[in-house]
Amino acid sequence: MPEVVSLEYIQSLAQRARAAGTPIEQACPWPLGTAAAEAFADAYEQAVEQP
Repeated sequence: MPEVVSLEYIQSLAQRARAAGTPIEQACPWPLGTAAAEAFADAYEQAVEQP
């Protein structure tokens, strides 16, 4: 059974990874092609880097 995670959790991980400068390929904990990985990529792209 797949793990269920909230969108808020995915967005939080993506925002922290982006702020830390971690490449998306290293930061995403879900396999490519999964819904969670797609949500992570979307959130990562939309994350605004903090000054």
